[in-house]
Amino acid sequence: MTKRPATFRAAAYRFALATAWLWTSAACIEQPEAPAAAEPACRVDNDCDMAHGEVCEQGICWGQPDAHTFAAVLLPDSDGAQPYAATEIPRLTISTGGRIEELVIEEARTIRGRVLLSCAAQGMPDDCDVQRPVAASIDVRRPSRILGGLSYMRSTTSEAAAPNSGPNFTLHLPSNIAGEAYDITIHPLDAAAEPTSSDSAVALVPPMRFALEVQGDMNDVEWVLGQASKVRLLKGRIVDAVGDGIAAMRIFASAQSNNLPTSDRQSSIAVSDQDGFFQLWVSRQEPLRTSIDLEIHPQVEGSTPTLFISGADIADANTANDGGEADASGQLGKFRMPSYGDVQTFQLPITGIDGNGEVVPVRGASVEFSTELRTDDERIRAEFRRQHFTDVDGIATVELIPGSEIENRRYFVQALSPADSIHASVYQHRIDVGSQQGGVLAPLSLAARVPVTGRLLDAEGNPVADATVSASLAQTFRWNIAPEPRLRADQLPQPTSSTDLNGSFVLWLDREIYELPAVYDLEMLPAGLALPAWSWDAIDIAASSRDGAVELGDLPLPRTALVRGEVLTSSGMPMPGVDVRIYQVTDMSEETASDLDACRGWSWPQSDGSEPGGENGYDVCQVPVRYRARAVSDENGEIVVSLPNADP
Repeated sequence: MTKRPATFRAAAYRFALATAWLWTSAACIEQPEAPAAAEPACRVDNDCDMAHGEVCEQGICWGQPDAHTFAAVLLPDSDGAQPYAATEIPRLTISTGGRIEELVIEEARTIRGRVLLSCAAQGMPDDCDVQRPVAASIDVRRPSRILGGLSYMRSTTSEAAAPNSGPNFTLHLPSNIAGEAYDITIHPLDAAAEPTSSDSAVALVPPMRFALEVQGDMNDVEWVLGQASKVRLLKGRIVDAVGDGIAAMRIFASAQSNNLPTSDRQSSIAVSDQDGFFQLWVSRQEPLRTSIDLEIHPQVEGSTPTLFISGADIADANTANDGGEADASGQLGKFRMPSYGDVQTFQLPITGIDGNGEVVPVRGASVEFSTELRTDDERIRAEFRRQHFTDVDGIATVELIPGSEIENRRYFVQALSPADSIHASVYQHRIDVGSQQGGVLAPLSLAARVPVTGRLLDAEGNPVADATVSASLAQTFRWNIAPEPRLRADQLPQPTSSTDLNGSFVLWLDREIYELPAVYDLEMLPAGLALPAWSWDAIDIAASSRDGAVELGDLPLPRTALVRGEVLTSSGMPMPGVDVRIYQVTDMSEETASDLDACRGWSWPQSDGSEPGGENGYDVCQVPVRYRARAVSDENGEIVVSLPNADP
């Protein structure tokens, strides 16, 4: 078949848009302007690309993409009167004529009830009748039904209320399928605040975790925090190097000692009193644990070191608490802060080379200093960490613990340049600080980032203008690094660029991440509606670089298929206002086998102690889905999207 000019296909999209509203990108939601009237793009099937499954209907060439597997997530309008649930469709069926079949949104099951603070947590008999409704966050999670999809997550909050009042929370969730349940985590809403009083809910109860199977509406549910039979009390003390108590330290138990989010806490949050004593409530688990990890933070981060306690013995706390008096150190014993000198103010100049070869200050860089202090207890890791941004002169001013007359103190410095900067970030720079009373440290000079250039072309060879091109660390790269640096790498800002009228773009990327050669994936989001999103995977900066630059050349986009669908309720009624997101599912292949083995070779800590690929279903070693298109259903429930038909 003769290749048609781009104007012919563009006419098909203009004509289709006369009957559909589309969302233009994954990050920006806006209603497109009504398209201008256009001549029909086809009159008979022969006007379309029949060789690739296109047919002519109502003046439009509709396609049937057959080279990929697609999945969809349907998100209902939150303002709708009838509760519908976010719906996952693991595999889309697209029939001849470019119609997506069975876009059915599920009706939500309603869970309504109260989150209560137990009588025991309030210091009263466990059978009292004044359990207090409390404000708490309720987080819901389950593995995605889509291969490589993000976990299904929803959250809501309960409200503090008077005893014996009505429901204080409502959840809308889809029914579980066979063998599936939701993981529920509940913790007091003030968990992020500083618990300064003993009657604060966050100081009285640990987070509550349980599995919930939903098959229908659930009313008058009561989830009670801190029941005496389900918690146990741990006591301890924090002292300084000479044995005096340290006041106002925040203490909580964790599943691991590596920057856990609040939702992964395993205990209440305590604050040490003026003599350093504290007490924690932890969940009573079966089988009973004999040790626990703790984190001990200053009230103001960076004012004193943070202690990470690994394997604190709690064997003697496995019996029910009977209210008896503990000894001066409590069941956990003492945790000793190592000695250290007074903090001093230092300045670190950060510079780079501009395009003219001149030395210039690097403004707005995020600079983090960290050091470990020696301890006599092998269970305790003491870490001092400070973070600041460089000012307009490229200076990071920071208070640090200096070295001593005997030896310098070594800091590891991470300097993250702004995402749009041409200066490379530094991840493991070493700085030795002596015993001086502050001052200016030796300047840190940043290398140049690698310019990565390319030119986007559509399937007909025409330049694609105004598209957004972004870079992210490749999945294969992330699988090959240890869990802790991976968690930090996932938080790094990544640059974006827009293509010019010639379809050209440039991105400035770091050559190395945590001393490893960086590998990136590039993603393209079109500005118009005629193209699907697309990606290019595993671009190895070190291997591709020539004379300090990476030239990708022309990057052709795949052929596209225009497809349509109708979002319906379970009763067959059209459903307007549904946000439909379509993803491409990647099957596991031989090319990724070695990277998957590397990923599964790491010991990935998880809140339930399971390993990747385990029965819990949360597998961090999985090829993720790729975003391809987004649309919102119109008043008739109709959507129109462009999907890739074949690889370029």
